[in-house]
Amino acid sequence: MNDINWKERCEEAELALANALADDSGLKQADSLMMKKLERIQELEAINESHQKLNGDLRRQITALEQEKLELFLDNKKLAQQVEDKIDRLRKSGM
Repeated sequence: MNDINWKERCEEAELALANALADDSGLKQADSLMMKKLERIQELEAINESHQKLNGDLRRQITALEQEKLELFLDNKKLAQQVEDKIDRLRKSGM
């Protein structure tokens, strides 16, 4: 009976050791995966930051171009009015 008891205890110890080793390698894999995920998060945050900066720059350029377009539109209206006024004066003068 003593022999069987020792044999069972050895098997239980081997099983416990195997489980501990399996859990340890699982932890190492989980740690490795977690580190890769953290690195990827940092990469994505850097990409996001650069995209936000680029987006801000592009929005400023768009605003400047829209302002320039508005100014050109107003200048065109003024020039068109000046041309029309000159043509009216020429017609009135008999030309």
